[in-house]
Amino acid sequence: MSFAAALLLCGLLVALTIFQLGLIAGLPLGHLAWAGRYRVLPVRLRFGSGMAILVYAVLALAILDRAGLVAILPSP
Repeated sequence: MSFAAALLLCGLLVALTIFQLGLIAGLPLGHLAWAGRYRVLPVRLRFGSGMAILVYAVLALAILDRAGLVAILPSP
């Protein structure tokens, strides 16, 4: 994976993380997430947003590793 592609994907993950943090904080963005059922997410969906952030972190580390920017996973 190229350096530019890795940075682009990680930038997208950062933007998604900021969005999820807004949902967790109670901002009225729920209509844009979780099927748009709630304007402000209930606690159980806020927990789900927190889990999504953890998934984004793992994805970012894998992307950066495959691009050769960090060394976390063993080389294939």
